[in-house]
Amino acid sequence: ISFWDEADYPPLLRQLPEAALAGVLVYVALHLFPLRALRELVQRSPIEAAIAVAGFGLVVLLPLQTGLPMAMLLSLIHASTPLFVPQIAELRQVPGTTVWWQCPAGAAPAQPGVLVLGLTAPVNFANAEGLAEDIRQAVARHSGLRLVVLECAGVLSVDLTGAEVLAGLLDDLRAGGVQVALARVESERAREDLRRSGFLDRLGEDHLFQTVDAAVRSLAP
Repeated sequence: ISFWDEADYPPLLRQLPEAALAGVLVYVALHLFPLRALRELVQRSPIEAAIAVAGFGLVVLLPLQTGLPMAMLLSLIHASTPLFVPQIAELRQVPGTTVWWQCPAGAAPAQPGVLVLGLTAPVNFANAEGLAEDIRQAVARHSGLRLVVLECAGVLSVDLTGAEVLAGLLDDLRAGGVQVALARVESERAREDLRRSGFLDRLGEDHLFQTVDAAVRSLAP
């Protein structure tokens, strides 16, 4: 079965059997991605190995103009998935420092009335509701909270839907007597997104801090 019209071939290639051309392509593919490299990839990252094998199969089994874009799309989906599946991490202060980190060894006990959560991805229409629910669940696990600090170093952008969901979360926490502060919004784009959406006006510039430590020292009960 031929996937391509022979008229599309250069004159020299028209004289070669397609099986010979296929053999050349397989030879090149095997030397570009040797089996030893695949074995190492399986050991180090099974997911990436599966994507590599799937991409190879798509390119080999389908017409090139179909298989190659599909393989590229598969890789793109894998690379962008973390942007739509954010995680929150509870942060504790590293003893003797002003650094707050995800449960470091020997971390100080949680400061009474204070919860610090690190956000790890942009906030957008695809993940905002899940992110807000995760924050609500984290708040529910701590009694007597008076301050929630969201550490936003991992937040590169906030779309309009994300800002609206964060505004709803802000209102809910404040209604329960809990202050909310943002710290380390290092992305200029994220700050502009929050400002343009009106979220910063709602939050208050006095609740936006350069560091978690500054937010806790300023607002902790």
